[in-house]
Amino acid sequence: MAVPVCPGCGHSASQPDARFCSRCGHSLISHKPARNVCGSTNLEGNHSPPESALICRARCSRSKQPFAIKFEQLDRGIWFARSAWSVDEKRISTQVFSSGGVRGHFKKHKDYPGCPYCGNPLWRKCFECNEGFGCLEYGSPLYTCPWCEASSVPKWGRHSSRAIQVPGAKD
Repeated sequence: MAVPVCPGCGHSASQPDARFCSRCGHSLISHKPARNVCGSTNLEGNHSPPESALICRARCSRSKQPFAIKFEQLDRGIWFARSAWSVDEKRISTQVFSSGGVRGHFKKHKDYPGCPYCGNPLWRKCFECNEGFGCLEYGSPLYTCPWCEASSVPKWGRHSSRAIQVPGAKD
């Protein structure tokens, strides 16, 4: 199987079954595999292909360095954070990360590695600027958005039942 080349930046994917460019986040859906290659696990623990995938931009709340988070929509329409990787400032500012997006419920998958810079396992969306996500340390008394510096108090142990709108590249 041939390794796909990103039509957005020309980067060659590291795996023949890649669905998104690891450098710019551009969708490689024309090379969409017909079999389950992602190893996704649904809520019952069974392996199943994701219904859809979404790449969102994020920043480390400590270092302000940019990174990308890949969410997979598994059964029941919930978006699960599955992976995260560092990207450079030029890539995170492209239209790919700000066009489109979805409205839905977002959770952390048990295999999510956390922020690639500080290792924080959680993230939060800023409702002031709507630029993207920022990593979040569990139990922190205050969240400061790494995009706009707005501060808010996390509501630990309370999960919102409302869906949120998130910008990003969706396949």
